[in-house]
Amino acid sequence: METLSTSTVHLRIASWRKGQAIYRQGDEGRHWYEVVEGFVALCHYFGDGRRQVSRFAGRGDAFGFESGLRQFSAEALTDVGLVGHAFWDDRAPPIDMTPPSGSHPALQRALEAVENTMRLFSYPNAMHRTAAFLLQFSTYCEQPDIIELPMSRQDLADHLGLTMHTVSRSFSELARRSFFILEKPDRLKVLDRSGLEAMVEFEKMQGDDQLVA
Repeated sequence: METLSTSTVHLRIASWRKGQAIYRQGDEGRHWYEVVEGFVALCHYFGDGRRQVSRFAGRGDAFGFESGLRQFSAEALTDVGLVGHAFWDDRAPPIDMTPPSGSHPALQRALEAVENTMRLFSYPNAMHRTAAFLLQFSTYCEQPDIIELPMSRQDLADHLGLTMHTVSRSFSELARRSFFILEKPDRLKVLDRSGLEAMVEFEKMQGDDQLVA
């Protein structure tokens, strides 16, 4: 059950602490969410115990568009603040979720996030896939060359379709080649952004700067 602190007919605002579930796989979907602070991991759990992290949602992103049963769990990687938008209320039928022309920037970013994730899997090389992810994630950072990661190596592995050890080796190899310095396990300083971009032919998405006010 989704619990929200305050509400109007179609707008709800809430916060969750790090480690809490915003909703769980199999819950009924009643709202989609817009991230105004922090990071959320969207995870699918398989019957054999495997987990796939579909994507990470940060400030300006939107998620939770399933109007039936949830196919993913949404888990707070950090303390998060969310705006919840109801699909419907008790007095009206479900609203049309087709994005109109000039749609909400958060919806545009959600579509771009799906495209970015698909692009990650076009890299057969683990190091290239890791580098592409870091470049994509740097768009959330106030200083693009200082990347602070809210997710663990295991979270990254479950997102990139790699093992945790392969992700760790990729980080080490990229650092050895002087693309960045690992200042801490969750913080790196980029030294050669142009080199990383050339490696993966990175192009910044048009909507990367469209954050929600």
